Amino acid sequence: MLRLSNISLIAACAAGLFCADLFAGGFWLQLGNPIASHDAKARNAVVIVRPWGCHSPEAAKLSGTAEGMVHGERRTVTLELTPLSETATYAVMRQWPADGAWVLRVTATLPGATTSALIPVTAEGFNRGKTKFFAGEPPAADLDAMLHAKTPEQSTP
Repeated sequence: MLRLSNISLIAACAAGLFCADLFAGGFWLQLGNPIASHDAKARNAVVIVRPWGCHSPEAAKLSGTAEGMVHGERRTVTLELTPLSETATYAVMRQWPADGAWVLRVTATLPGATTSALIPVTAEGFNRGKTKFFAGEPPAADLDAMLHAKTPEQSTP
């Protein structure tokens, strides 16, 4: 006869197996502080980006844009991602104007898999706490909301 604790253990194991199947083969982006990499620090990077997961992330194609609002006008700057000495790791240097509000949109793709991130940036660097990650392309509404959100840097004259 099974006791309640044994039933709970069996249920937990079954849930774990289900979750393992659900997340198996995950593919996402990792962000890093440039200070953690001698390469990025030497290049004055704003953020380090690396595709990660079970789908051969070193084969991923990365692309990015800096999306901004400058004096009420929308701007887009195509980013050049600089490969670092660590495999599949890239530095993003400032390639956008200092004025306005900016969000980096970084996407990694593999056949059958896409992952992306919206990364708010300020003069001090990237804002990890407000970064959003997505399976697939980020929704335009999320990008627009980030660009129009007032931050202390934007609200001071």
